[in-house]
Amino acid sequence: MRAFFAKAALGTKLKAINLLAVSLVAFFAMLSLGVVLYQRSIADQQRHLDSLTRVMGDNLTAALVFVDAKTAQSTLEGLAQADDIEQAGLYDATGKLFASYSGAGAHQGVAATLNLGQMPRDTGFVKTSIDATSVLRDVGDNTNQIGTLIVRQGLNNTYQQLWQQLAAVFAASLVAFALLNLLLNRLQRHITQPLTDLTATMRKIQQGADLSGRALVGTDDEIGELAKSFNYLMVELQLRDNEKNAARSRFEAVLKAVPDLMFELDREGRYINVWGARADFLMAPARELVGRQVQAQLPRPAANEVLVAMGEADESSNGHSFGRCIMLPLPQGERWFELSVAKYQARSDDDKTYVVLSRDITERRHAEEEIRQLAFYDVLTHLPNRRLLMERLHTALAISTRTQMLGAVLFLDMDRFKTINDTLGHDHGDLLLVEVAKRIQSCVREVDTIARVGGDEFVVVLEQLGTDADQAARNALQVAEKIRVSLAVPYQLNAHERYSSPSIGVCMYLGNGVASEDLIKNADVAMYQAKDDGRNLVRFFDLAMQNAVEARAQIDTDLRHSVQDQQLRLYYQIQVDQQHRPCGAEALVRWFHPQRGMVPPAVFIGIAEESHLILDIGNWVLDAACKQLSLWAGQAHTQALTIAVNVSAQQFKQPQFVDLVTDALARHAVEPTRLKIELTESVILNDVTTIISKMHALKALGVILSLDDFGTGYSSLSYLKRLPLDQIKIDQSFVRDVETDESDAVMIRSIIDLAANFKLNVIAEGVETLEQLNFLKRNGCAEFQGYYFSKPVPIDEFERLLTQPNLNLVPLNHEPLGTAPSPTMAAGSGFNVMPGMKGLAL
Repeated sequence: MRAFFAKAALGTKLKAINLLAVSLVAFFAMLSLGVVLYQRSIADQQRHLDSLTRVMGDNLTAALVFVDAKTAQSTLEGLAQADDIEQAGLYDATGKLFASYSGAGAHQGVAATLNLGQMPRDTGFVKTSIDATSVLRDVGDNTNQIGTLIVRQGLNNTYQQLWQQLAAVFAASLVAFALLNLLLNRLQRHITQPLTDLTATMRKIQQGADLSGRALVGTDDEIGELAKSFNYLMVELQLRDNEKNAARSRFEAVLKAVPDLMFELDREGRYINVWGARADFLMAPARELVGRQVQAQLPRPAANEVLVAMGEADESSNGHSFGRCIMLPLPQGERWFELSVAKYQARSDDDKTYVVLSRDITERRHAEEEIRQLAFYDVLTHLPNRRLLMERLHTALAISTRTQMLGAVLFLDMDRFKTINDTLGHDHGDLLLVEVAKRIQSCVREVDTIARVGGDEFVVVLEQLGTDADQAARNALQVAEKIRVSLAVPYQLNAHERYSSPSIGVCMYLGNGVASEDLIKNADVAMYQAKDDGRNLVRFFDLAMQNAVEARAQIDTDLRHSVQDQQLRLYYQIQVDQQHRPCGAEALVRWFHPQRGMVPPAVFIGIAEESHLILDIGNWVLDAACKQLSLWAGQAHTQALTIAVNVSAQQFKQPQFVDLVTDALARHAVEPTRLKIELTESVILNDVTTIISKMHALKALGVILSLDDFGTGYSSLSYLKRLPLDQIKIDQSFVRDVETDESDAVMIRSIIDLAANFKLNVIAEGVETLEQLNFLKRNGCAEFQGYYFSKPVPIDEFERLLTQPNLNLVPLNHEPLGTAPSPTMAAGSGFNVMPGMKGLAL
């Protein structure tokens, strides 16, 4: 066969090749089409089965939850109406078969268990059936798997449809094959031989690299015309080749006279040619650059600049780009080059190249940098001078306008600088100013600007301090204080140690509302106010903001003495059960300032948490509550009452917190079951294992644990399952609108039902109306707290409240908090409003 094929004519060879090629194309096309149709059919059936299984799974979830096998079996038998469904099995969470279905085409029964006898899957390439599995999860807890549904479908109908499609395609392919073969035979006879002759001539010219060769013209048809045109083209090429050689000689002579480097790059940034007298300015020898891309030879910033310059030349109307500069790390040091790029396009985009002229401008760059340094920077400290400061401040104001983030201008003047200058001399004063500049730089961020605007005067521009005015002012004050403390440290000026401190004025800004000059002027005014107030101080220009910052700082200072000076008091808000019997109280801290009077908790609690004073306050509240429980233990009508104490996340995370509780209970001889610790959900967000361990330790003592503000944060079934809680408290935000907001009503019902399932007691806070109370009682809430009964009051008023005759006060021997309220208790009726109770709530 090989000998025959070698001796055969070109036409025969082409015919055989064409026939073989067309046959192979037809075969593989049919094969590929069959595979595609098969895979698409199987995929369509799989998607349909997956969709059916998900819908069936959603319908069967309720049957599993309520263990309704009859409904599940009926639902599965509905699959008989679906084509080719062979089997279906519904398994519960343990893997046990709950319900099943077997069609007429099933070859075996449904497995009894999911783990041990799960239906075998058809894993062959040509499948006889497909499976779909749906994991059924609890609607209330998406992480809880309650069962599994498996459905199997046969593919008999699918294969019948597939064979019909393939038969139609095969018939069409046969017709196309015959027509194509006929066309190729006709074309071959008229074209093959003349082209073969022309090809032989071209091969001779190519092998000899001699443009003087010519093709033989044997006919007068189009092929003959092609041969004549080829000969004419060869004549033109020979003339142009001679001209090109002459032009190249002239170009090389010009290049020798140009001191700059020159490159020719293609559209991909690949070196085509490299010229230049200064080979030491190249990143590699010229012969190594050719054929490589600039991205591989130059540093990334320089390569990007070259590509950008090429893009500019592309977009420019004249095809040129000028002025872009690059820096190259050469063996003799860093050198700067200015690029000039010209686009050269011979015939099409494929032939487009770029000529890049690279001129050494290192010396000019150094001169420009020195001029800029003198124009924009202070010679002594190398900080920006006033001119550059104003430019950067103008930019900062524009950024503030766009982002609506506040910033601040700090004006600093060194106290007693003139004395140091006069006593030690200007050289020592200069040393101090240099050290001041370094210390300020260590106190601010890179985005901030520091400038020297006078002898001993500095300006700091702080950007992006936040969108909240109070927080931004506190941030500015924090930076100013950091600078003030740093600059007040003694200075070692050669052999002399000297002290100096800054007076700092601060002016906040937002957008372009104030001119740059006015901002600096206002900060300067505030700085002089700091000097007038005694030096070494920070003062704000905005009086209202200054007062607010100082007031907050004063509260922080005064709060540090609140525990020691016995300024804290506990107020108590009553908690009652469904029969309106007192069952306890929540202890709420109040601060009575000697001058301000009672300071609202909203004012000082946040400050206490920021400054960690909440630890001392929280420990005091715990001790005071235990002390009160000890006093109540000696009275029959109060000995069964509990006191709920709120514990912050910082306080609970103390390693010794359990010991603190233990010591307080022992010190006051308190029954642990009378103390209730209320935790917010923020306590358990981090280090859950340690938190749960502490909670178990408290439970071991007998302390009651309550989850405060339930439903407002990150509560979940997984938390309730793991946390050793006794009670959850419904947040007042749900109670407030329960009469008008159906969503809040549904939320409260869900919380109460959830608590009952976990055997947790439920107390609702924020009860203010009879309608709210009746709704909560109807839905099984066990305990209540709110202004409807009483606002938080001092201990003497609270104890008088307990003596109200309509309060129906009796010793409490009620069920522990871990017991869910009974249906009888939830349906309790009758509500006796105490005379004067609503007045107390006001």
